[in-house]
Amino acid sequence: MIFSPKQKAAMRAIASGGFSHLLAGAIRSGKSYSAMLAFLAKTAEHPKSLHVLAGRSLQAMKAELLGTVEELAGRMGAAFEYKRQDGLIRVGDTRYMVFAGDNEASYTRVRSLTVGSAFVDEATLVPQSFFTELLGRLTYADSQVVCTCNPSYPKHWLKADYLDQGKFDTAWEFQCADNPTLAAETIARYETLFSGAFYDRNIRGLWVDASGIIYSMRRVEPRLLGEIRHVDLGLDYGVQTVSALVALATLRDGRRRVLGGFYHDAAVHGPLTDAQLADKIEAVAAAHRARQLVLPHDAASLRAELRTRKLRFTLRQADLDVLSGIKECMNGFQSGDLAVIDGEETQHLQDELASYQWDDKKQDVPIKENDHAPDAMRYVYYALARRRGVKPTRLPKGL
Repeated sequence: MIFSPKQKAAMRAIASGGFSHLLAGAIRSGKSYSAMLAFLAKTAEHPKSLHVLAGRSLQAMKAELLGTVEELAGRMGAAFEYKRQDGLIRVGDTRYMVFAGDNEASYTRVRSLTVGSAFVDEATLVPQSFFTELLGRLTYADSQVVCTCNPSYPKHWLKADYLDQGKFDTAWEFQCADNPTLAAETIARYETLFSGAFYDRNIRGLWVDASGIIYSMRRVEPRLLGEIRHVDLGLDYGVQTVSALVALATLRDGRRRVLGGFYHDAAVHGPLTDAQLADKIEAVAAAHRARQLVLPHDAASLRAELRTRKLRFTLRQADLDVLSGIKECMNGFQSGDLAVIDGEETQHLQDELASYQWDDKKQDVPIKENDHAPDAMRYVYYALARRRGVKPTRLPKGL
């Protein structure tokens, strides 16, 4: 294995001890791979202790972190075993419990544990309450916590309360150039995937605020070019407000294009019953031979109405991780994977995309205005990106 000077220095720091270490910076910069290698080697010295691997969700960890652990175990000549039901990993004789810090109540999952050391992946995405509780579980004199992350906004608790206060024994800022396996062409390709604040965070490794129009990089194309493979629908449900449906086509080459849908404003046209809304959805689904409808959890009554019918499409609940979904759509527009086809049926979406903004008074939160059609688009695009396995922000496996 080839490592850069910064990777080697960070690994030496973890190996030499010290309670807390942070490796932050650009995507694909080699921080997670080198940090995990050093963490596994260090915790192998304490096989009788129970250690923790933590991240924002079990799904994300299975897709990324656990594969890295298995690969590194092989390189270390150690047996790897993952008992999914128990959330337990063994690397050689050393045990690791896997935990998700995916909501404010997740701190209860680690409460009462006696922990040797902990690795926190994507530390900016776990709640502070989970992180604080986990620190309190680190029991021994030589316990460690090793954190990796891409930067977030400047007032994020990890930066303001820990990094800026000097609470990490070592803190490292990684750039793509710190990963010796990345060719210049690969780095240049990654740079095209982001814009605005997320370019500064994910490529430049800076802690910056998100502000202004969210989808400033949106793409609108005059006509559809390419053969359609299939169509999926996304719905933002509103009884007294707006119900917006987006029809998203996946082309033969894998690109995604918004074709149309509908936009019903109850304040203008009057509210629809669930039966009336279901009729409109079925009409669009039939016109496009749609495979599935992605809709939010608050559309329970509509979902019940649809299930009374002989549908030719399936129902799927939307993932409500707003920031991750927005980032997927931003990256899709930036890379050309996502675009809107110009036309009367997409005009409401185009208008709202042009006005959908970040809330300057909150951190990484959009203003709840002009968001109906963008939310419908986000639901279905994010669902497809997650199903595809390698999402635009989940770049190729490796360092």
